[in-house]
Amino acid sequence: MRLSIKQKQVLGVTAMVAIIVISLSVLHLRNLARVLLLESRERVELELEPEVFTPERIRADEEVFAASGRTKYTTVALAADGAVAGYSEIVVPRHDPGRAYQWGTLVRRADRGHRLGLATKAHNLAWVQREEPDLRLLVTFNAEVNVHMVGVNEQLGFRPVERLGEFQRQLG
Repeated sequence: MRLSIKQKQVLGVTAMVAIIVISLSVLHLRNLARVLLLESRERVELELEPEVFTPERIRADEEVFAASGRTKYTTVALAADGAVAGYSEIVVPRHDPGRAYQWGTLVRRADRGHRLGLATKAHNLAWVQREEPDLRLLVTFNAEVNVHMVGVNEQLGFRPVERLGEFQRQLG
């Protein structure tokens, strides 16, 4: 997949907001776990049980990814105080050649409005393209209520190809 001029311009945002790609230390894992836990609750209107993301869970997930032939690329943006302000993840499965899957892209509420979602996602896309030159398709999805991330996806050239409905019924 080649980048258009518009997508290359978007990649320039990454330099302006000083995105740092880091190897996640335990400190950053704790910050990332906190962002995952707090921010994931806002994404949908469904009532969901809160997930618990600890550094141990994240490391265990990484081991499962490796054992199952999946590589996860994570770009992290750090706030001035060193806390994780946002992140974006892409997973490349070895059992599905030519495809990659966009997983989470989240920005802490306090750090929104600075285009970190766009910057982390664009940086991660460029990184994956360099490391995985045989990729032909990247699948991403988003809740329609998250208009900001829908806009980011449109800016990066993604287009809708299908819809998925999630429904919830209260029992009892």
